[in-house]
Amino acid sequence: MAANDASACEGPVWWTISANKDNMTALQTIDAPPWVSAPQFRGTMAILQSCILTLVACIYTAIHLNVPVKVDWLSLLVAKAWWILIALFAPEIVLFSAASQFRDAWKLRNALRALHDESKTADKEFKFTLSYAFFVVMGGVHIERSRIARFLSRQGIDKGFTLDGTAGDVRDELLFSEDSRATLPLKPQGVLDLCRFGCWVYVSKSKIDARSKANQIQKALVLLQVSWMVLQCIARRAYGLPLALLEVHIMVHVVCAVLLYLFWFEKPLDVRAPEIVYDPSWDSALALVVQKTMYDDQLRRLRRYHIPEGVQLVIPTHIYPGPNGAARAIRDRARALGQQLNSPIMTLAVSAKDEELSPEALNRFRAINDLFESVHGKSTNDDDVDLCQWIFGIPLNDIHNKEHGFTRQAKNLSFAFFKFSVDLQELFQVTQWAPGLLVLALAMPLAYGGIHLSVWNFEFPSGTERLLWRIASIGIAATSLVLFAVGLGMKILLELVKALVEIVSGRRQSRRQWREVGESIYPCMGALAVLFYALARVYIVVESFVSLRHVPIGVYLTPSWLQMMPHV
Repeated sequence: MAANDASACEGPVWWTISANKDNMTALQTIDAPPWVSAPQFRGTMAILQSCILTLVACIYTAIHLNVPVKVDWLSLLVAKAWWILIALFAPEIVLFSAASQFRDAWKLRNALRALHDESKTADKEFKFTLSYAFFVVMGGVHIERSRIARFLSRQGIDKGFTLDGTAGDVRDELLFSEDSRATLPLKPQGVLDLCRFGCWVYVSKSKIDARSKANQIQKALVLLQVSWMVLQCIARRAYGLPLALLEVHIMVHVVCAVLLYLFWFEKPLDVRAPEIVYDPSWDSALALVVQKTMYDDQLRRLRRYHIPEGVQLVIPTHIYPGPNGAARAIRDRARALGQQLNSPIMTLAVSAKDEELSPEALNRFRAINDLFESVHGKSTNDDDVDLCQWIFGIPLNDIHNKEHGFTRQAKNLSFAFFKFSVDLQELFQVTQWAPGLLVLALAMPLAYGGIHLSVWNFEFPSGTERLLWRIASIGIAATSLVLFAVGLGMKILLELVKALVEIVSGRRQSRRQWREVGESIYPCMGALAVLFYALARVYIVVESFVSLRHVPIGVYLTPSWLQMMPHV
């Protein structure tokens, strides 16, 4: 009976024993064969389970957010949930953010290393790593607002200055807060400015690692699950078995997750608390960073005058007569204020009506002067020295492209790589800043749509769903390129129309007028494109799941050896 019973257990008969009383007894008494292979089929729940768990692994664990402003559990949950939704419906946006941050961190690390190698006062044992640069880029280095309070005054602050888009009362509340615990993050440019003048911002690797929630075991489990998903899809294609639409969609997220890990490999994970830095010797450099960031209008025509001892300076009360009278009056006014400051540094952009500077401005200019003289020494002649390039580190005509030293918070996506404008200077400005990011921004939707188009001939639940899938995939792939091309085409078209109108009318047309015409049309086109783009993304995600209701039977067949591999 043992042989017969054993043979009875082989094949599918053993799996189809009904649950009546006699068969329940047989399940407990008949011996199984020495080796039982895994079943060569899977259920709908198994497909959903493996895909959803892979999706969670690719999205939740791969996202490395910047240091948050609010650290209560609800704010953290909302921020994480928001980026999970973005990664679910538009993974290339998260990937673009990661690439942008990697670029910024790479440039910062190289710039700091160059300064470090040239410096004679730097600690040569300290290593500026990519992890350190990421920590700065993600807003991990803060300075207490009270440390720069004596350089801050409402009186002279630039009217157009915004702190990450916040102006007016909100900006002033941040800058002039009475909370002694208030801090401001240092942007990469702020750290570079401090280090450029010997104020080295050292944050050890142990401190960064202590704030990071990175877990190697967690990353290993994610890699294991992702690898199994990739291997399963490859094996199924090799065996000639069809894939579900959901599995094809998940593969897009797998590729994005791998790239995210590559870009963010050195970025600390889930840092909640920043590192507060300060040293009393930094005051002069901090005054310069404050001046650059918040009082730029006063600094654009900064000069340095040597005021000989015993020279009596007169504050002008009116503009001197003569062709150069205005320039002479402003020069004398600047020298007079320089004497008031007990400092040879003063701006030319001053008003003759100003009786005195605020105490904070006096402190700021004295500190900047001390820094200049510590670096260059005291002047011994009356020649005007343009300090713009010294302070900004760039030529005067490039000041409009300067980076501020302070920020309100490090945004997770702060790179504006596209503007709704027909002005080529704005539309293609990113090609000067980061051509690689521009190519990436245009190529990622193309790749996303292209992968989903690979299922062109798959079996869909209905012909309508197949058609919508194709339209959505083509639209996603082409939207960015079309918008970019339309911007260029509209610019050329408007120039041609403007030239024709000038020929017909015989009057010169305003370039600004025609530019405004284009800029009133193009944003509407962009808004429609974004709406279509969003709807196409939602359809792709939803259809990937609902299409499981009608799939070829081969979707449920699977090589048995795949089931023996560890996975969730």
